[in-house]
Amino acid sequence: MSETEVERSLADTLRGLEGLLVREHEPMSRHTPMRTGGPADIWAVVSDPEALLAALKVARRHQTRWMAHWPWQDLIVRDGGVRGLVVRPGAGFEGLRHADEDRIVLGAATPFAALAGLGRGWWDALARWSGTPGGLFQDGGQDYLTGMLAGARWVRGRGVEAVELGEGDPAPDLPGTALLVDVTLRPGLLVADVFGRIAPLPSGHLFAAPPTKRGAPTSAAQALGDAGLLGTRLRRWRLSTEDPGRVLNLGGGTVDDLLQLFHGAKAQVERYSGHTLDLRLTTAGSATTTASSARRASPTSSPSRRGPR
Repeated sequence: MSETEVERSLADTLRGLEGLLVREHEPMSRHTPMRTGGPADIWAVVSDPEALLAALKVARRHQTRWMAHWPWQDLIVRDGGVRGLVVRPGAGFEGLRHADEDRIVLGAATPFAALAGLGRGWWDALARWSGTPGGLFQDGGQDYLTGMLAGARWVRGRGVEAVELGEGDPAPDLPGTALLVDVTLRPGLLVADVFGRIAPLPSGHLFAAPPTKRGAPTSAAQALGDAGLLGTRLRRWRLSTEDPGRVLNLGGGTVDDLLQLFHGAKAQVERYSGHTLDLRLTTAGSATTTASSARRASPTSSPSRRGPR
């Protein structure tokens, strides 16, 4: 079968499963905080781990690659879009409950901000983070939770796996084919607090913090400000003056222009201070739109009537 036929077969099969909402050629710009990105070949909201397992079984049978994208997860998606299947974890990956008197279980798709309602001081730093545990693990930032992470569950292969962690244990690296279900948290100090930094940064911050060394700026925002770059504009993108370090999409900004702004600012900071700023966000997708993704969605591309349970 051609690539287009495989894509259509996969989408039709996924629509026949319980607990999925399926769209073809879904613009990723609707789902990324920076409002960038071309279409995903297939976009599927999976209601719970069982629906995810069923969807991944179908994807394997069709030999189709897949990736997850979490609510509020910062991701730069190129204008050509994402080939294959993009999975959005749904309601079954959300929730906040007490595991015992002190420990709580936070769903992988639940915003860290939900912890603000617990009314205890040790959750304050986490509650100020943007994003979700799933996005944090997927971006490799789980080490920030060391000291508070008591356990985690994830989907892999044909089932759900779990790990329990002692107070001194490091956060686990998820297997490459795994997707987080939830985390168990205990009261304690975040590594980010110990080193005097609260991470991850709010959405829309393009630059990673400079390496910690003598004479280096304490933040990307300081480095950009020292180099006189705040307020700099490139076509439909601008470096914020109100929230230094954030990059603003003024409407219709392309990823190519965004990356050009990044490289220009990076070079200017290096010329000014000799310090290096790296790209904080992961870049996904293709720079070129395929004929399959470029075509207008057909009537069969509408959402499945059998939505998430």
